[in-house]
Amino acid sequence: MIYSRRNFIKGTGALVLGGMALSGKAASFLSNMEHHPVGLQLFTFFGVIDEDVKGTLSKIAAIGYKELESAFSKKGGYYGMKPKEFKAMVNNLGMSWTSHHVLGAPFKLPPGAKMPAGADGKPMVLPPVLNLRDNMQQVIDEVAEGGVQYLVCANSPTATLDEIKSTIEVLNKTGEAAKKSRHPVCIS
Repeated sequence: MIYSRRNFIKGTGALVLGGMALSGKAASFLSNMEHHPVGLQLFTFFGVIDEDVKGTLSKIAAIGYKELESAFSKKGGYYGMKPKEFKAMVNNLGMSWTSHHVLGAPFKLPPGAKMPAGADGKPMVLPPVLNLRDNMQQVIDEVAEGGVQYLVCANSPTATLDEIKSTIEVLNKTGEAAKKSRHPVCIS
């Protein structure tokens, strides 16, 4: 068997935890860990949430989710709402809007791919989807308005060296702009 760094770390971690369990210290170690609320990425509900935003969010809250990451929607904006409206709805349901999923550059289908069909059988039509390359300041201002703590770049072109360089530049500029915003936003 080839022993990689990953295998070494896994084995060492298992050995340490096993030793703690045998010594009775595992429970005290684990009880000191910070407990985070369970969150959900709303892109999981793409195509469904836009039909009944409040109803979908109510069901998500009823299951016990406490934190949400929004994404673009077929309604535009934040599920057809302004940031403050969306935040108020989420908060009224006992949840918090902690992050927003954004594209690094305009969405492009892969070569030869077609837009998926909607319920009517016709190709899905999306409103303009904001991205960091072309709409960085607007995205930062909107998520800051909604009190969002994290901005997550979900996808950015990296097929060529020029695309990688451009993506790095966009992410660096976004990070700088986020630090300067009235409500600092972290980029991940």
